[in-house]
Amino acid sequence: MHFELSDEQIALQALAEKYAQNTLEALQQEDDNEGIFRREIVEEMGDLGFWGSLTPEEYGGTNFGFFSTILMIEKTAAISPAYTGNFMTQNGSSLPILKYGTDKQKQKYLPALATADILSCFAVTEPDAGTDIVSMKMIARENGDSFIINGTKNWITNAPVADIGLIFAFTDRSKKHKGI
Repeated sequence: MHFELSDEQIALQALAEKYAQNTLEALQQEDDNEGIFRREIVEEMGDLGFWGSLTPEEYGGTNFGFFSTILMIEKTAAISPAYTGNFMTQNGSSLPILKYGTDKQKQKYLPALATADILSCFAVTEPDAGTDIVSMKMIARENGDSFIINGTKNWITNAPVADIGLIFAFTDRSKKHKGI
């Protein structure tokens, strides 16, 4: 089977590659060695439409789609795995809000995530479960109009710099993945 990229996909791939080569490559070594996080770079990538690539235009995204997002991730990851982690976290945090959030949550968070006006962390991994989400131990119990969570997460991309967090926990363990 032969598959060809669309003109838009080729352009997005080239944009990501050029940005990674011209901007990220010069910072990568210092950032890794010194543990530097440059919010201005994340915001700049948001301005280029990277973070809203899975978010519909009605919520301020670019809605490039999964395949185009993967093409862009491939190009940035070749040079900067760290900033690519932000790429996946911002987009990954938007998807559950898009699918399960209220209209108010979608209006409040999706445009701001797409532009990096707010940064998100994505808390899935646990010490004894890794990323096997059905094996996680964290529990969330309703408490009025909020939840009390009990458990431990680790290796949370963006945790020290996040404005909001998407934390996965069981509300009903007997339902397995549907009780998260």
